[in-house]
Amino acid sequence: MHEEFNYIYVLNFKGNGRLVGEFNKKSGGMIFEKSSRLPISIIFLIKQKNNKSPHKIYYYEVEDYLTSKEKLDKIEEIKSIESLDKGNKLTEIKPDRYNDWLNQRDLNYYDLIQLGNKKDKSELIIFNDYSNGMKTGRDAWMYNYSKSNLTYNLKNTINFYNSELDRYQNSKEKSKEPKDLKKFESYISNFLNNNREKISWSRDLKYDIYRNRKKTYNPDSIRIGDFRPFSKRFLYCNAELAGRTGQIYKFFPEEDIKNLVIGVNGIGAMEFGCLMFSATPNGNCFDSNRYFPLRIFNKMTTEERLNAEDRTFIVSKSGQSYHVKDGISNQALNVFQDKYKDADINKEDIFFYIYAFLFNKSFKAKYKTNLIKDNTRIALVDNLKIFKKYVILGKELSCLHADYESVPPYKPRYKNNIDIEKLENKDLYLKRIKIKKDTIIFNNEITLLDIPKEAFSFMIGSRNAVEWVADQYRVKKDIKSKITNDSNYFGIEAYNNPRYILDLLLKVINLSIKTNKIIKKINSE
Repeated sequence: MHEEFNYIYVLNFKGNGRLVGEFNKKSGGMIFEKSSRLPISIIFLIKQKNNKSPHKIYYYEVEDYLTSKEKLDKIEEIKSIESLDKGNKLTEIKPDRYNDWLNQRDLNYYDLIQLGNKKDKSELIIFNDYSNGMKTGRDAWMYNYSKSNLTYNLKNTINFYNSELDRYQNSKEKSKEPKDLKKFESYISNFLNNNREKISWSRDLKYDIYRNRKKTYNPDSIRIGDFRPFSKRFLYCNAELAGRTGQIYKFFPEEDIKNLVIGVNGIGAMEFGCLMFSATPNGNCFDSNRYFPLRIFNKMTTEERLNAEDRTFIVSKSGQSYHVKDGISNQALNVFQDKYKDADINKEDIFFYIYAFLFNKSFKAKYKTNLIKDNTRIALVDNLKIFKKYVILGKELSCLHADYESVPPYKPRYKNNIDIEKLENKDLYLKRIKIKKDTIIFNNEITLLDIPKEAFSFMIGSRNAVEWVADQYRVKKDIKSKITNDSNYFGIEAYNNPRYILDLLLKVINLSIKTNKIIKKINSE
């Protein structure tokens, strides 16, 4: 665009209603209020006939935290580009080699080592593989805080799918179907019942109509997965009904097979984030995520198992054998061993080093833009002593974050000095947690007072850990499917613990405080 026009003036009035937490407040009020949740900019494009004038871009943005009215007043106050220019409020922008106008990247970043890259095999990468997580295409149907409700919803949508398959197979449209799959997708869309309260159609399901594939409900496919940070739900982990699952089945093939994955944001995130997971993670856990595994499990046939010469395989409770492969590549191991002149460094050390390093504040500040616009990379610290320190601290963080349900609960001061132990189950019922500065209103009966600031400073993407709990644990009705998801069921059905949500909230408060102490150690000399 900047090559086509001689002068471009961009006036950014912010107001992104899709942001959350502090980012939403900072973006300020929406210009058109409820009419549009998108950020609003006014752009002037000037092209001269001879096109000989220099090509220049000028940028202006309003201050943070302005209300809608204050922004409208600002527009009236500006009146013209000339007034902005005279007031020295315009900043000239020079696009970089990536055509970034704002938040330009640091080119030194590309000298660092990538965690993973499936497109460019020529560059050294640390992990042998990664996954984008569980992307079902129909989360409302595939996840639920209640196992019984999940089963009910799944059976209904599977029965509806099968009835639509039968209806199509017995219709006159069947004889006219295109042979090309892409054309069939459009063709069948006009035939199918698109009632969103019955099903969420996807390309995969439409292709299965073409292939005349019936669906069956399998109760063994239900497991507990990580839907959002510190928010587990029952998940129907079944490729027959799930959408794009990618490699995640190789990282968590069955519920009894334990593994760890480092989750980071994908390209295009608002803010860098990372978190360790020990259960099947959702593809949009705190952004459009990527997950890097400690181990990779490849399914083995009976013949492969019998002929296996090494001992690098395990057998699940179901009797299925899996070949176990390290997530860290041999090339990466060699790089670390050569760097620190220590042949005793192993792949687990590297895995936990990486997790600690991703909390290095100097690194994240220097490469803030790169970390949201590019594949994640890391640097190697100066010496073996610091490396070993990072390994130890990475393990401590991993234990906290992956096994967060085992963290001791924080002991708060309660409003009216209520005795939690004496509360009845009805007093624990939750509709929505509210956070007001150092106070957390759990429900009408329970209010936590004087929560320390450190509890709200462990950020995962755009929210802190406590905000993730407050956002996820509630009673919510999905707009399209009309499915109600009530978080009060989870603790009872999964652990026979009606106080699960309150206990979890207290554990995440304590986890956040402990995490900040470890992060300080990571960033100390």
